[in-house]
Amino acid sequence: MKKFLLTAACCAVSLVILAVSQGIALAIGGTLVFVKIPAYICATVSAVLYALIAYAGVKFLIAVLFRLNLSEIGIKKFSLCPMWCITAILLPLAVVTAFICMNGRWSVLLEDTYTKITTAVNGIVFYSIAAGIVEEMIFRCVIMGIIRRNYNIKSAVIIPSVLFGAVHIIGNDLNLISIIQLVIAGTMVGIMFSLILLESNNFWNNAIVHAIWNMSTIGLLHIGTESSDLSVYTYVLKSDSNIITGGDFGIESSVIAIAGYVAVSIIAFIMIKRKGNSVHEIMGQLS
Repeated sequence: MKKFLLTAACCAVSLVILAVSQGIALAIGGTLVFVKIPAYICATVSAVLYALIAYAGVKFLIAVLFRLNLSEIGIKKFSLCPMWCITAILLPLAVVTAFICMNGRWSVLLEDTYTKITTAVNGIVFYSIAAGIVEEMIFRCVIMGIIRRNYNIKSAVIIPSVLFGAVHIIGNDLNLISIIQLVIAGTMVGIMFSLILLESNNFWNNAIVHAIWNMSTIGLLHIGTESSDLSVYTYVLKSDSNIITGGDFGIESSVIAIAGYVAVSIIAFIMIKRKGNSVHEIMGQLS
């Protein structure tokens, strides 16, 4: 029971760190906008603060309260594997191409150049790069890392992935079907990120895949059934199928996106298996 309570408390505190760091960063950015600093600069400042505040919170939680090195949960010096850099580009490219080949029309944000730049910068630096880094630190490093130490690899892969999908329900007006789609898709993409971390043993690899994936849905480009004022360009799909469009949440919950998550997960799994004895325990628990 003590182990369970400690693990649950860690998960809860981690989510608080995510929410508080985002809230503080956005509040400071909003204050800077109020004093007439260009909005795209404010968005960049918010993104940097979001990542730094979250990192400070994670470091305190792991190093002070759990007395672990950050490297033990996958947070290491910046280093990227070429394989995952290529995957970070090919995954969204394949999914976006599949949608653009469908029946639809292009829509451009009908605002001035300043607003378009601000929209693009905000989407790219805050909701893509910073969000990708912070969410991977929280879900794949802290939550996954603590569950892995207290229980096993299988639990460490599945539980944070389900939680990752469930958390995205917050703040979205979704019907029941869309919620089910979101939880399934969120779980699958969470498993994908988890396997990338297990294969590379450095969270920067899953963070870069996460960040570039986010860029394919917000900032410069959005694909959905309606135009979005959060992206400069929107490809408006002419489809009523929730399976294709992803329902109320969007294409990230679509069967096409899920197929992409599964494909990358299989590749990561095979790469782990090919490493042989060094990951024998991992493979034994995942199989």
